[in-house]
Amino acid sequence: MNDKSKLSDMELDERLAGQQSLRQVVKALPEETLSLNWRSDLNSRILTCAARQKKLNLFGWIWKPTAGFAIAGALAVAFMVHEPTSQPRATAGVEREMIATYDEGTVSKDVAVDGVTATEAKENAAPLPADFEQEDVSATL
Repeated sequence: MNDKSKLSDMELDERLAGQQSLRQVVKALPEETLSLNWRSDLNSRILTCAARQKKLNLFGWIWKPTAGFAIAGALAVAFMVHEPTSQPRATAGVEREMIATYDEGTVSKDVAVDGVTATEAKENAAPLPADFEQEDVSATL
């Protein structure tokens, strides 16, 4: 082996003497008993935080779905409820004529038979005779 890697006996003794002085310093320190009060305080703080967190989680389970249902209900009411619209009123002559034409066409469609247009029903309508009576209608049936 190498002489450089080996320590001489004197060097080894000097190093050991340095450790002895350190050993005496450590032994001179006052001896304290181990106290677990800090650990107990820490555990109690953790338990209180955990209990608070558990309450918040439970509140979240109740609050979040309730808020969702409330928002969904409000949107449903907002989109589904409509105010009834009123019929348009004819204020000008053109609009009044358009509405009258529409009403007339609707009535004539209701009166006309299938295959007869509203114009044909108007043109072919004969005036009633002056001596018209209800008995005449019942006699032809």
